[in-house]
Amino acid sequence: REESKAFIGFPSDGRFTVMIGYNAYQKQNQLEITKAIATLPAEIQKKLYLVYPVMYGKMDDGYRNQLCAELERLQCQYTFFDEYLTGEKLAAFYFGTDVFIHAQETDAYSQSFVDFVYAGARVIQAKWLHYKEIDLYRLNIREFDTYSDLPGCIRDAISDCERENAIIQPYEILKKVGSVEETAAAWNEILTVKTDMRNNRG
Repeated sequence: REESKAFIGFPSDGRFTVMIGYNAYQKQNQLEITKAIATLPAEIQKKLYLVYPVMYGKMDDGYRNQLCAELERLQCQYTFFDEYLTGEKLAAFYFGTDVFIHAQETDAYSQSFVDFVYAGARVIQAKWLHYKEIDLYRLNIREFDTYSDLPGCIRDAISDCERENAIIQPYEILKKVGSVEETAAAWNEILTVKTDMRNNRG
């Protein structure tokens, strides 16, 4: 993980990289997450390096100004990450993340979520986003009900990072269901059904 951090440009000095959402849109609730982080003790904040991905979508200027004002109160460094990534750099982006916090207003079971899980990040997600796949695949993540619960989840995740506790995830299942072959087969089945329906109508 430290090699990935160095490769992508994240600090590799013992601080923990915390990814806040996965795009620039306000619906990722970056401000609310940041306010929750502000309630953590200073000694924990100093261990964090916050990353705000903004390479996809556009963050409203007023919202960004509010976010920056809140960030200036913190005892940790942060960055707005705007580089479009492919290949090895994209892999390092995921593998260089220690903690991924996801609190978007609504979302489907997204590939970004899966990539952070598969890369071994400690995933903290709002309970209102609870996907059926979390239970189906028995994914090992933390969930919070309200933003007041989030600091405790972050403390626990950082504690796991410090102890280097292994994360048990169903990697083989994730690899299979997310493979190109599996996805292509699913789409082929959908298209076949639609074609049959058209032919039957004719």
